[in-house]
Amino acid sequence: MYYNPHNQVLISKSFKTASSSLYTFCVTNLMEDGCKQMNMHRTIPILIDKWDIPTDGLTRIVGIRNPWDYVASAFHWAQVNGECPLSYSFNDFVFKKSDFDWKRQLKFWDMEYIDDVIVFEDFGNEVQRICNDYGLSRGVGKPTTWEKKTLNQSMGYRILYQNQEEIDEVQNVFSDHLVIFEERFGVKYKF
Repeated sequence: MYYNPHNQVLISKSFKTASSSLYTFCVTNLMEDGCKQMNMHRTIPILIDKWDIPTDGLTRIVGIRNPWDYVASAFHWAQVNGECPLSYSFNDFVFKKSDFDWKRQLKFWDMEYIDDVIVFEDFGNEVQRICNDYGLSRGVGKPTTWEKKTLNQSMGYRILYQNQEEIDEVQNVFSDHLVIFEERFGVKYKF
């Protein structure tokens, strides 16, 4: 999604992690000679290959989000955009195939290829931190296009989960990631 060869920073666009807002921020505020951008979801290895990026000294960054919130958001997105049948319940989305395979996020959150993360739940501060930590910011402020969307302000994503099997399925799919998010990046997600 964004590559800065001067600072050796590569940011991948993962699903449902405010990556469109991040893309807009990068293009509007961080583009300079030699930088590359692409408004598409691509994994870090694909971006490295496509743009022929040297990996020595490269910092690879991706957006992360509470997996249960991510799956709820993916369900909403899939229904609105025709990527799952409108007749699907949330349970159907979790356990049946659809055009939006929510498990594909595993490819984007492949910890072998990630050096740092942008935490969805604190997006504005996280983008500013990344800019400051990696020398991308020259007086640039926080992104203004992101607004955390929730299905219900009081319940948030939890409102969609109707049984323990749905909660457990997301837990099982992302169990390794949940451990690494906490151990490597200090981000503890729970249902």
